Amino acid sequence: MIRSFPILLLLFVSSTFSFQACKNNPATSTTKTNKVNVRLEAAANIIHPLMPSSGYARYVAEDVFQSLATFDPVSTELIPRLIVKLPTATTLTEGPNKGGIAYDFELLEAANWDNGSPLTGKDVEFTLKLILHPLLPNKLWRGYFEQLTDLQTDPAQPKKFTAQFKEYYFLALESICQAPIYPAYHYDPNNVLASVSITDLLDPKKAAAIAKDPAQIAFFEQFGGAEMGTNKEKINGSGPYKVAFFDAEQGVTLVKKTNWWGTSLTDQYPALAAFPDTIQYLLVKAEDAAINMLQTGALDLVANVNTQRFLEMQKDPAFQNNYTFTTNAPASYNRVIINTKDPILADKRVRKALTLSVDYDYILNSIQQGMAQPIAGPIHPSKSYYAKNLPNPSLQVEKAQELLAEAGWKDADQDGVLDKIINGKKIDFQLSLLSTTGTSVVDQLTASLQKSFQQVGIRLNIKPSDLSTLTKETMAGNFQLASGAVALQPGFVDLRQLYHSKNLAPKGDNRAGLVVPELDQAMDQLATTTDEAERSQLYQKVQAILADEVPEIYLYAPKSRLIASKSFEHQPTTLRPGYVARLSKLKQ
Repeated sequence: MIRSFPILLLLFVSSTFSFQACKNNPATSTTKTNKVNVRLEAAANIIHPLMPSSGYARYVAEDVFQSLATFDPVSTELIPRLIVKLPTATTLTEGPNKGGIAYDFELLEAANWDNGSPLTGKDVEFTLKLILHPLLPNKLWRGYFEQLTDLQTDPAQPKKFTAQFKEYYFLALESICQAPIYPAYHYDPNNVLASVSITDLLDPKKAAAIAKDPAQIAFFEQFGGAEMGTNKEKINGSGPYKVAFFDAEQGVTLVKKTNWWGTSLTDQYPALAAFPDTIQYLLVKAEDAAINMLQTGALDLVANVNTQRFLEMQKDPAFQNNYTFTTNAPASYNRVIINTKDPILADKRVRKALTLSVDYDYILNSIQQGMAQPIAGPIHPSKSYYAKNLPNPSLQVEKAQELLAEAGWKDADQDGVLDKIINGKKIDFQLSLLSTTGTSVVDQLTASLQKSFQQVGIRLNIKPSDLSTLTKETMAGNFQLASGAVALQPGFVDLRQLYHSKNLAPKGDNRAGLVVPELDQAMDQLATTTDEAERSQLYQKVQAILADEVPEIYLYAPKSRLIASKSFEHQPTTLRPGYVARLSKLKQ
């Protein structure tokens, strides 16, 4: 799976947290309580994982809304969470889906909801109906279930169900296992979705009719309402924690449920482990404020402080005594999205020139201080199917100028900026970069891009934005260039979310607006082949096409940086965001 998110904007910290920092100052506290304070760099805007939300909101929601399985933070292998064991695929030999594959699931007998009712296959079916429903505002989940044909529950054994797929899909099991399961009784008390079937939702004509049903429209108006993701009384899941406090401008407090059903099963099912009594996510946008709070002991987990500050703090005895410093190489990369529909950027030669207009060495060695590696495409270099034959990008001013000259961009008036006659009028070559600002890393990055682009003859204008606006504008196509990052889950990577023509934004996450039939075909084949050698070849082909089409400038693959309090035993991980807060165990 792919999760994309903007480079984060860090601005300020409220006086609320300054007061909280004083209260938690280790100099005045005699004992450490079993509460983990986690810094959020950006707001968790809602706790409603099937709705459009920030990456941080999804991380917080994972301990409220559980999935059937999750990734082990150490091995990164998929492990059971709500199910007895991971199923294996079986081939369907009869019935309407003959030739397809099926997975037989069994939910844990102890798994239940807050009202004491059991979690059953009907809740999983309800969740899939939400994902597939044409009225759900968030279309990103649906792309992972295109091969699904049906989900069959067993009335005699409500804890059992079977998911059927029309053909092999390499993320079929992973996708259904990672969907956040919603309680049907709580979110659909009137059984509105009971009147529609999964097979109907998968039929375009029937789905279109369902989307016009007044009862369905009314349901999704309520389900998608802000209150369902911000009112703590409305947020309900099977996880170990409930929301005790929510404020988009302050943070989220999760409190462990009393006598939670999963506590006694953690030895057999480690994914159910949850150690802190309270997890407090504090919105601390300003990095200086976060470091001050570390000094007073008011934060226990802080991820991705800028590299220079991280290295300085790592050498500081005052911080060494109280914190551990961990780095990992997560499967993520930083990028600049190129709007291929923009009149200037529609020319492939221009896009290629932009990749040669970036000072990668400076970004890697000066800004990132060597804590990042070059990357030639959207596959992490640690993957076996990464295209090692593609050269790492480098700053090549003359080559960039040659490509731009071929596209008609030359400095005719010798003012240092390339120009071109368009519709009888001389136009200077200038582009706008939509970017969050406010951190030293982001500010240094944008300054570096401006400088190296200017060497080529391109004027780069920085358009500051907050996270939500950047997301909204890029999904709407209202941009030329936009800085961002992509987090990739373990295992296979389905690049169709980012680059397939059927996933053009705003319906999907193809914000670059890329439409390449050959690429679509290769990615479709890749997703359904069972042959390992063929899969590897198709991955190479997809990466080669992307290198030629240039929908993005691939900047670097960073290392995560985690600062963690020594009062707890923490679990660093290569999974985003670099920690698992519920696994922080208070030392005795």
